Amino acid sequence: MLKGRTLAAALTLACATVNIAHADVFTVRGKIMFTQGHMYPACRIVQLKRLSDGGTLNFRIPDTGKDDGILATTLTALTTGLQVEITYDTNQTTGCGSEPQIQYITIFPAS
Repeated sequence: MLKGRTLAAALTLACATVNIAHADVFTVRGKIMFTQGHMYPACRIVQLKRLSDGGTLNFRIPDTGKDDGILATTLTALTTGLQVEITYDTNQTTGCGSEPQIQYITIFPAS
């Protein structure tokens, strides 16, 4: 059984050898310019026009196999013209292209 400093040293060594993935999570606000359907659901693209500078970003809609809430939200935002906020991790794609997948999307009411 490990005691005192030996236990602390073992825990420090164990923690130091764990490889922790680095997340690059961002949130961007703007308007949906287009959203797609696709025969391969993980390949659907959504384009957002940034509110901050008018530039565009493309995202993929993940295929969870259970819920299409992200697609429904992008369609609603597109047809209403309301602003959205998208949260994404640059290291997480759907496996169909290099665009990041949408983690969260929120629609904001007209002000």
